[in-house]
Amino acid sequence: DQEGPTLLESRQSPGFEEIAISAELEAAVATEAESPQVAWQSVSIPRGDDQRGPGLVVGSRLSVPQAGQYALYIVYDLSDVQQTLDFVQLTLFGGSAVIVLLIGLITYFIVRLVVGPVRSVAEASERLAAGKLEQRVPERGEDELATLAQSFNRMADSMQAQIDRLGEL
Repeated sequence: DQEGPTLLESRQSPGFEEIAISAELEAAVATEAESPQVAWQSVSIPRGDDQRGPGLVVGSRLSVPQAGQYALYIVYDLSDVQQTLDFVQLTLFGGSAVIVLLIGLITYFIVRLVVGPVRSVAEASERLAAGKLEQRVPERGEDELATLAQSFNRMADSMQAQIDRLGEL
């Protein structure tokens, strides 16, 4: 029940004296009366340990009945969000490194499983070509590499038998 305009005090929360609101943000809030909108800017918020953290200042015009137009600025501290983002990035980088390491190890072992028997067949074929007719490849398992070893050994047996027959003639 007061007569006349009621004026609001210009107040600021303690600890935010060092936050600089740019002239662009102030201008955007001041011109907001023509087209209502919310303006914002990123800022660095001072900490007690001489460091600064990420923050966001959001400004808007506030119309108070019987008091007039005021600029309202709200500061959001984004330190918790930054800590969460840092944790997620660290987890992603660590997880990626582990996955790359695992893929490398799996590739190494698969290549050894495939290339090892093929290499032994190649070495045995070189010795067979050099005249060592008793050369054979060990047969392990029932996969394609075992089939290759069986085929090689049958070929070596056949070659040795044919050469032995030629030697008897």
